[in-house]
Amino acid sequence: RKDTIAVAVRFASGLIQSNVVSIRHGTADAPEYAKARQQTLKPRQVGWARRPAHGDTLGASYLHRYEHEVVEMFNAGVMKSTEKRGPAQMREELKLRHPGVFAIPSLAARTRKVSTL
Repeated sequence: RKDTIAVAVRFASGLIQSNVVSIRHGTADAPEYAKARQQTLKPRQVGWARRPAHGDTLGASYLHRYEHEVVEMFNAGVMKSTEKRGPAQMREELKLRHPGVFAIPSLAARTRKVSTL
């Protein structure tokens, strides 16, 4: 393999086996730097670090799990103005209803859902 992790593991293994690993002064010569300069890595494909469009997310949004609850909270605010909640307050309510769960939908996902209702 020629990916970054494989190269790093081989490099670290070589340093440990050669017993070059030691504590030295910060200005001292580091022979492993010269060794590391000779390593070649496979170039990354175009688009490997693409970012989502503004307001979007890459990967799972988790909204489908809690969509009925978000709609329920929104409708409660429509029926009674004192029950109105913004997306941040909805997140806090979902955290209270589901303690210990970390897959709560993001603010952007909840905002998009509320704006479609």
